[in-house]
Amino acid sequence: MIDHGIVESNTLPEPIVVDEYSVWEATDIEEFQVEVKTGEETVPVVHYRYQLKQYTKDDYILSTIKQNQTTSDLAIAELVEMMLGGV
Repeated sequence: MIDHGIVESNTLPEPIVVDEYSVWEATDIEEFQVEVKTGEETVPVVHYRYQLKQYTKDDYILSTIKQNQTTSDLAIAELVEMMLGGV
């Protein structure tokens, strides 16, 4: 995984983009405005700031499997606890 840190763009990013080699994940997407001077006027232009991570496809699949397994394990533990009456 390569963490590209916080990135700024004038295009709204897709949360997940898959290309030939990588999976790109954009999180914590925020919209903000930048004042741009056009001739004598200053106009607000929408930009986006977000956290960008790049994974190999294999790393992304393994990461997703681990997250899903952890979520499943927690759900099973909660069900067992409910069935045992909170013991």
